Amino acid sequence: MYLPHGYLSCGESHDTVVRLTLDLLHMLRHSPASQIQTLLLYGPRGSGKTALAAHLAMVGKFSFVKFLSASSVVGRSSLHKMEAIHAAFSGAFSSSSSSSSTDLSLVVLDDLHRLVEFMKVGTQITVSHELLHTITTLLTSPIPTGLRVLVVGTLTVEEGVALEDPQFLGLPNLFLHHHLVPLLDCDATLSFLNASNIHKFGSGQFSLPSNLLVSVRQLHQAIQCACVHGSCSSDHREPSVVRQDHLLDCIMASVTRCGLTDQDTPH
Repeated sequence: MYLPHGYLSCGESHDTVVRLTLDLLHMLRHSPASQIQTLLLYGPRGSGKTALAAHLAMVGKFSFVKFLSASSVVGRSSLHKMEAIHAAFSGAFSSSSSSSSTDLSLVVLDDLHRLVEFMKVGTQITVSHELLHTITTLLTSPIPTGLRVLVVGTLTVEEGVALEDPQFLGLPNLFLHHHLVPLLDCDATLSFLNASNIHKFGSGQFSLPSNLLVSVRQLHQAIQCACVHGSCSSDHREPSVVRQDHLLDCIMASVTRCGLTDQDTPH
């Protein structure tokens, strides 16, 4: 559900987040003390935050995983959402207490803005204080003896916004670790394309605008678009062949709202 195309390397920035989080898991797993570690992944919409969290869930060898997204509680009352959040943490605590000393539990709070009913109109920001208080309490309360839990939250904000900005809702103060998950630049896009097994682009060197910024979602859509023009499979894990001009046209069509102009030069 969260990795419909599998996980593909998106360049050094994304790989660094994975590497640092795996180091955090190693430390947590071998710590003599009970711990709850918290990680906030933030960045622009579509930059791959949810995919990163899902990838960590798959490779982290957790004994318990609970992925709580806003879409899973859409249309429910604030009380129901508070109960769902509390149940996610209770499940992690129960699983850890009945597992071996090296087992870890994972709770993912995906799209925190929507979970706490965040709205911004002009400079006015409103949230459900009950939901925000529930998350704050669960993240800051002492945990039972013998537990090791990792909590990952994802938050959509534009690049360049300071952690102190009101739209962060003070969440960086609740999470011990925070990592920016950026949009893909030119080098990261080429890394993604190489990992996708779309390895033949026709004649010539494949070129992209030097100031390209594209989301993971847009790139998946561009690959699928290019495959419509060719004979390749839309399953990015299978080796495929597309024409360079088709793929480049689809990528550029996907990012026309990202500020690229006719004067941008490929490299």
